[in-house]
Amino acid sequence: MKTIRIAAVLMAVAVGGVIASPASMSAATSKTVTFKGSYSGQATLLISGKTIKVMSVKGNGTSSVVGAGTLSGTAKGTSSGSSSCVPFNGTGVIKGASGTIKLSTTVTSAKGCSSGESGPVTITVSGTAKVTGGTGKAKNAKGNLKYSGTLKLKNTTGTQSGHFTSKLNGKLTVN
Repeated sequence: MKTIRIAAVLMAVAVGGVIASPASMSAATSKTVTFKGSYSGQATLLISGKTIKVMSVKGNGTSSVVGAGTLSGTAKGTSSGSSSCVPFNGTGVIKGASGTIKLSTTVTSAKGCSSGESGPVTITVSGTAKVTGGTGKAKNAKGNLKYSGTLKLKNTTGTQSGHFTSKLNGKLTVN
């Protein structure tokens, strides 16, 4: 009889632990925040025929959620013909004094459009980045951020580095 009572108490504690676990509590404490940020810096690309590889994006700026900090990322895209716009996919991270935010884009949600076929050119970038996580004030961040920006390049072939500016905004759910 004593063994059954101990087992019943352990089961009650276990079930109570699941009900009050941090995972279930986090859903109750999640909130929606407005993200607004702007960043600028250097981007380095390798342009070879119809293939574009963004080897690095590194910039400084600030956002309403994680504060002053950096934006970094990589991407790749392939031109689909005579269009001056190239869809791309990639990943990035926004790091600030109050946390980090992880981002990703897909070829259906991001594009870069060139002002010409040879340099110097201005690339206009736009799309939606999916937020895939975060830390600090952006803990477990989820949502989408719309972004737009420009990248100035000297030419449209080979390894190119240029200055970029970018603005991001949207709503995020954080814990």
